Amino acid sequence: MPSYLTALSDTIKNSFGDWIAFETVIEPSIKLDHRRAQFVGLIYAEAAMNTVKYAFPNGAAGKMKLRFRRLSGTFEMTVSDNGVGFDPAMTLPGRGTKLMKEIAQQLRGTLRLERLPIGMAVRLTFADSV
Repeated sequence: MPSYLTALSDTIKNSFGDWIAFETVIEPSIKLDHRRAQFVGLIYAEAAMNTVKYAFPNGAAGKMKLRFRRLSGTFEMTVSDNGVGFDPAMTLPGRGTKLMKEIAQQLRGTLRLERLPIGMAVRLTFADSV
């Protein structure tokens, strides 16, 4: 997972320039089967693209962080930023958010959008066994 998610980060960063600083923190021992790795990658790519498109209006610089770790029986992936944010309770979910939630269900997991003091986080949790 570390090389796969790092490669996705590099692709997104190279596509959009260096106005967003990417930080990637992935436990090196995490390995997933091909199907689950694809689902995680799709959710990460969608969350990262949403950050690029919406978190930093008018080309403002910012930071996005990917964190993927194992927590007592579950995996947790968090994609967070220090952008403008929004209130998920007051905003209708778009197609990308619906897609991420549907993919999370395929993983038998949950996906939450969280407003941070500065920015937003997308948090995916799912069991570490199938």
